Amino acid sequence: MHALLEGDEDTDPAWAIHQYGLPSVVAWGAYGTWRTRTVNEPPKDKLAHLLLDRKMQRALGYNAVSELARDGERRLCCVLAYGTEGNLVELFAEQFYEHLRRNAREVAQVCRLPLPLPTSASFEVPRLEFEVRRQLGLSDRDALGTALAERKPRGPGRARSILLLDWGTRGTTSDNRLSIGALEAWLTFCCQHLAVQCPKDLRLVSCLALEIDQERHATLENAMQALRAEARFRDRTFRLELLPPLDQIEANDLADFLNSPGNSSCPDDMLPVMLELIVKATNGRFRETVELIGQAECTDWYELHNALRVKVAQPAGSAVKKDDLL
Repeated sequence: MHALLEGDEDTDPAWAIHQYGLPSVVAWGAYGTWRTRTVNEPPKDKLAHLLLDRKMQRALGYNAVSELARDGERRLCCVLAYGTEGNLVELFAEQFYEHLRRNAREVAQVCRLPLPLPTSASFEVPRLEFEVRRQLGLSDRDALGTALAERKPRGPGRARSILLLDWGTRGTTSDNRLSIGALEAWLTFCCQHLAVQCPKDLRLVSCLALEIDQERHATLENAMQALRAEARFRDRTFRLELLPPLDQIEANDLADFLNSPGNSSCPDDMLPVMLELIVKATNGRFRETVELIGQAECTDWYELHNALRVKVAQPAGSAVKKDDLL
């Protein structure tokens, strides 16, 4: 507006607005007047952390949601994601929700509901139930099903209403690791409380993410296999989906993302060499890959190309404590 008011009569409104920080604005004139509107397009540097890779995990999660939407008896599916440090495990629930929002509209109307676990490393079912009731604002006499029904997503069409319960991420620091006993309490609460009290016209997806060292993956997988074999977790209304570990980025995964229209501004002639440079520079670590893509979108892909030619990937390692914490 300053450029328009203080400049000469030839000032272009669209140029002025673009110059001062609104690159997505559109301006047009009619009969001596002009109007503006903004186009809500997510910046490309914000897409990578939501849309890059996770294909197998997204597909399994989508299948679980489709089953919930079509199965008349199933009420709840627990989705357990896990991976090592540097793979943005803490963003999986957001990635999963974005995938459902984009691709599951015909079968499900999904709403995300944060329900953090108790902060202690270990807890029992009563403690978890107390925390959930507190977060939902329930009294001792109120039923969980009532609170869930009040948060039921509503939308057009015949899509099934589904609540995505986001239980957060554990293991990202030494202070918020989770014991196997606490994980069992979470599954028990989901199966014997939430699934039982879930309203008939609603479905629940309980999503929990764990960041654990590679050496602990087998411990987690064995623990989940043992729990799934127990009769109490074979109820018709309940299902547990242990996703494959959230792993490193391969060149093909990165290629699929960069080649998809609207995901990035990387020039076509640079794609082959940038794929190799990014994977080699990051050693496939998810977080670093996302950061490099964001850096290129905010600055310049040619600048990133020149920087990566001299960049050396830094391997990372961490010590593992021999206890029952995941």
